Amino acid sequence: MRPFKLERFFSEHEFVTRFPLCCSDCETVTVGELLELAGRDPTQLLSQPLMYSDPQGDPALRARVAGRYRAVSPDQVVMGAPQELIALTLRCLIRPSERVVVITPCYQSLWEVAHAAGGDVDAWPLVEGSDRFEIDMDAIDRVLLPGTRALIANFPNNPTGASVNAAHMARLAASCDERGVVLFCDEIYHGLPISPAEDPPPAVDVSPNAISLNGFSKTFGLPGLRMGWVVLRNPELRQRVCEAKDYSTICSSPVTEMLSHAALDAESALRARNRRNLLENHDRLRAFVETYPHLFDWRQAQGGSVTLLRFLGLPSLGPSASNFCDAVRRSAGVLLAPSTLFDFGDQHIRFGLGRNRQDFANGIDALARCVEELERGTPTP
Repeated sequence: MRPFKLERFFSEHEFVTRFPLCCSDCETVTVGELLELAGRDPTQLLSQPLMYSDPQGDPALRARVAGRYRAVSPDQVVMGAPQELIALTLRCLIRPSERVVVITPCYQSLWEVAHAAGGDVDAWPLVEGSDRFEIDMDAIDRVLLPGTRALIANFPNNPTGASVNAAHMARLAASCDERGVVLFCDEIYHGLPISPAEDPPPAVDVSPNAISLNGFSKTFGLPGLRMGWVVLRNPELRQRVCEAKDYSTICSSPVTEMLSHAALDAESALRARNRRNLLENHDRLRAFVETYPHLFDWRQAQGGSVTLLRFLGLPSLGPSASNFCDAVRRSAGVLLAPSTLFDFGDQHIRFGLGRNRQDFANGIDALARCVEELERGTPTP
């Protein structure tokens, strides 16, 4: 597989740059804060044995995850790190030379793992409409050709923030079912709609043949748990994924599973706080864009914690988003992600909207000062 561009970028810059304005996760909490929100005794953590756990995931945790869906049983849930589950599931689903369609732009592993599994991968690009990125539903017949094994989707989408409504999700699932195509949907940004009507139902609630991936990294703001789940209603595929997991992590940490229970206990509080951050940062970014309409064009996100701006260019940098991101990182300590990291040209910039509101506001202020200097041709070294 090719190096993971976004993750290599973060490895180099995320933890040494003052204002990381492009991160996709929401503001996190400490272990103590999580246990307090969950109403759990912290001493339970101290008495947790550091033993192996059920390879498929703690049965009680799987039961709670299954309860989030309409017709899912605990045995249809596999727990693990989200990136691990993407890799294992797509490797087990796709065979060499099978055609795979990926809605793009996307998180690189959704494309790369399918390609590494031997899939013949085609893109279904989102359309940059007048006010939002959106899927071209009329292209279904042109995209889901005979012989297509899987459609890989991500709604709300990373990096655009595009989403679909319930009718669109139903149509996608029905079109896949009619053609024998497996719909794999990365739903890790569910629960953070910009408008409540924009969060689509999980794919597995729409079709028994679909696969849904989710976890605690984004909406819960707990990426350090390294815990998520994939719902697989096909028993043969689920068995292959479980067998493949024996060669990766084998099982999750029981400490992580205990804290995952606490996360579910505290979900309402975590989600409410993160959505407040998201909406306030969304408004701050809108004000910034409106200040510089000659430099940025924004198709606003419909959901999730990331959004994509088009960079219109500066005389000193040209129309290159990567040049702009490099300049503001070096001059102002503001970390932005160019669309080159998503194989989506060099004209867009990803912002993350889920982190602390005050930190985001300070970062936007620093970015605005840097933009003014760049326009004058005098950026601070």
